[in-house]
Amino acid sequence: MSENLKGAFVTSLTVFTFALNDALMKSILLDVPLYQAIFLRGLLVMPILGVLTWRFGQVVHNLAASDRTIILQRSLLEALLTFLFVTALAKLPLAVVVVIMQSAPLALTACAAVFLKEHVGWRRWVATIIGFFGILIIVQPGTDGFDANIFFAIAAVVCLVVRDMLTRKMSPEVPPLFAVMWTAIATVVMAALFIPFTPWVALDASSYGLLFMACFTIISAYLLSIFMMRIGEIGFVSQFRYTGILWAVLLGVFLFDEYPDAATLFGATLIIATGIYSISRERLKAGVTGQAGGD
Repeated sequence: MSENLKGAFVTSLTVFTFALNDALMKSILLDVPLYQAIFLRGLLVMPILGVLTWRFGQVVHNLAASDRTIILQRSLLEALLTFLFVTALAKLPLAVVVVIMQSAPLALTACAAVFLKEHVGWRRWVATIIGFFGILIIVQPGTDGFDANIFFAIAAVVCLVVRDMLTRKMSPEVPPLFAVMWTAIATVVMAALFIPFTPWVALDASSYGLLFMACFTIISAYLLSIFMMRIGEIGFVSQFRYTGILWAVLLGVFLFDEYPDAATLFGATLIIATGIYSISRERLKAGVTGQAGGD
């Protein structure tokens, strides 16, 4: 098996693991309040991440002040992103939330061009605009099918884009697991602040089982997401991130009896097509830098 095929397999497995974790959290939220669910999952995840960070030698003590600031900002954004995303999961079909989140690379392309002055050619601008049109088809503003809870997912995408833009400014001296560990800490602390103001529910055996499974899947997804960036060509394997939409649709159908409507399927198709096209153009640009035609 070539490195690209290995990378494609690992990427598909990674997004499946994330989708499975999303489905588990959605199941937990049927019986457990939002902040309690996030808090308990974080309590389980944090020590495991700490051990993994130490085991892989990614604990650092002498980071530059700029990196420490970025880690703090990134961790707070990630915590807010978690609350917005999980809230969207509780209120919307799984597939809709995942599809909206898959628009993040398109939004990141636009923001990188506007705020970071990265070069984006007219072809990728057109693809990005078409992808945003796909989001509008799913959101259906001004129609009877519009659900205001979609703004939780859109706000989560905004947080994700800002987080990724901060990550681009982070120096290579910051190990991935170290950054993820601080994200977990920020999320637990933020959830703890709301615990006194929300009812605490006694969990039964099935809820604890789902929580442990969610802990296992999110840790596995974090680790796989690191490995997938080290196997094969990033431009090739990144296209397989969109298999996450397929997993979300299947999990939504089988676990929650959620069947996506025609608008969601059409909008998802536009987002996937434009996302893959943008990745392909980026690969082409990297291979033919300096030739005419732009990207």
